[in-house]
Amino acid sequence: MNGRFSLEAVTAPVVFQEPGAIHQFFQRFGDHGRVIAAGWFIAVLGIHVAGRVIADKGSYTRTLRGLGFANVVTLIRIIGLLPALAPLAAPIGIWLPIIAIWLGAAAAHNARGWRSIILPFLGVFFAVLVPVLAMMMVSGAVFSLESVLTQLGFVR
Repeated sequence: MNGRFSLEAVTAPVVFQEPGAIHQFFQRFGDHGRVIAAGWFIAVLGIHVAGRVIADKGSYTRTLRGLGFANVVTLIRIIGLLPALAPLAAPIGIWLPIIAIWLGAAAAHNARGWRSIILPFLGVFFAVLVPVLAMMMVSGAVFSLESVLTQLGFVR
């Protein structure tokens, strides 16, 4: 690499999940809030695409609004600050947002029956697996391009 920027240096630790890769990724690119916000919008996009594939209704704005309102239940985790209620708040604070997001996405896309059941699984597929597969393909393309340029003598 010789100190130059390479897309492979960015994608390889995240794609291949080396120990501490996510932490190194955040250290390398700075602000966690922006990354988390971008991740949220990518997740909403994944759920929107899944809803469009299954129900063929709804818009990105409806999905964003539904999931935004559904995430209000994460405030239940604040109850965990009270020592007596902390054991109760932990499992409720984890499972209730998942169920609320599921219901919000189903309502945003008018998904009924089996479509509402399969929606979260397709949402995870589109929000997680598709970007990872795209990063792997980009990483392979960069590797191929660097190899060709090295063979042609443009890159050392």
